[in-house]
Amino acid sequence: IALTEVSNINQGLTWGTDGWIYFNPNEFQPVWRVSPDGTAKEQFTGINEESVFHAWPEILPENKGLLVCIPPWWTEVHIKNGTSDRLTKLPIKGTSFARYASTGHLVFALKGRLMAAPFDLDELEVGGPPVVMFENLRTEWNGGPQYSFSSNGTLVLIPGEHQSMSTFAWLDRKGNKEYLGLPRREYGTFRLSPDDRYLAFTVTDGPQQRIFVHDFDTGVDAQLASDGFKNCPIWSPDGKVLVYTGGTGTVRDILAQPIDMSWEPIKLTEGFFTGIFLANDHFLIWDFDDLTAVRLENMEGPYKVNQTETLKEGNFALPALS
Repeated sequence: IALTEVSNINQGLTWGTDGWIYFNPNEFQPVWRVSPDGTAKEQFTGINEESVFHAWPEILPENKGLLVCIPPWWTEVHIKNGTSDRLTKLPIKGTSFARYASTGHLVFALKGRLMAAPFDLDELEVGGPPVVMFENLRTEWNGGPQYSFSSNGTLVLIPGEHQSMSTFAWLDRKGNKEYLGLPRREYGTFRLSPDDRYLAFTVTDGPQQRIFVHDFDTGVDAQLASDGFKNCPIWSPDGKVLVYTGGTGTVRDILAQPIDMSWEPIKLTEGFFTGIFLANDHFLIWDFDDLTAVRLENMEGPYKVNQTETLKEGNFALPALS
């Protein structure tokens, strides 16, 4: 029986004792719920400038509240009480997939480890510091750890590491692989410079995602952008400037900064954007609804926006560039 339509369900769902199913329909969405017969569907939590979306919902016993994790990336566990529309932060940082255990503990994943902390179900408060239950817990790229436990406390899990942990290597057309010697870390998006001298990449560390530039000649990694959440580095055609997204919560500005850091980052656009692509001398900026072309002009100092044009409005699919 189809209860409702969703575009993506990879951020979890939970079935409450009231019969309603609570779920995240896709990225950048709050938690919704649908009735057991599918006749009613409604938004259950709200998002604001501090929260991009709510992942891994879990109904507490007796429907006393809803546990959700709020990226980026899974930095805090929040509780939505049934009698209040406020999300109450819990003092647990860098977590994902929080679940309540019948032993009176909150169980969650933290950087590849399975953790537990005492939890007061009546006061909805953490009662003490977390302890490590299991090291080397397999965690998928989207923050989903591979563990579960039954109502009687039986725990099952898959050992391993975070699937985003990796390193870089050159691979030729014959399949020969040569590692760059960079440490295993949680790398994200990356781009080679036009002259192949540099590699720009992101590294995630808890709530921070930073941009680094690796110099192949010197072997040195230099952090380009300041702390915060930075993503999608794209090289300018001359290889001197990186354009990237940066911000907190629902704010994702498009910024530009030279790799020699001769001037501070400047904002090219403001708002929430999900991707940047380079086509000839234009940067294509995609925000789920619109596709915008931004042409930059290289002055003696910082870049400036020379031309902005909205190419298409409304429900634009991810563009493919030739």
